[in-house]
Amino acid sequence: SCCLGLAWRGGASKFRHGPLDLKLHDHPLSKGFGKLGFIDESYWNLVGDAKDIQLLASGVEEGVAQPLIWTRQQGKGRAFVSIPGHYTWTFDDPLFRVLILRGICWSAGQPMDRMAELAMVGARVLD
Repeated sequence: SCCLGLAWRGGASKFRHGPLDLKLHDHPLSKGFGKLGFIDESYWNLVGDAKDIQLLASGVEEGVAQPLIWTRQQGKGRAFVSIPGHYTWTFDDPLFRVLILRGICWSAGQPMDRMAELAMVGARVLD
């Protein structure tokens, strides 16, 4: 868990498939976002100290807000973690793509929106 901040703990961590209502928190990567909704997977009751992560998005599980997307920096190392993304349809969502692309850029120490134009390539959106 030291590299990622939080990690799965066999026998204690939990998961659920279904609707996720994500609340975006104050972080440069979540700039311009408020709430997002997906049908995906959530993990919670993870091992690690939430004080070691920079929270981007949380979702409520068992009545408690749980971290679902975050960053962690240790020395020169950077990690971007997204629990959602288990289903291909989540990656079809351009807003999810924006978050993922920003996370990739942040992890590489690049400008946050360097790859933003890729968010719509092949995305399935309704008119």
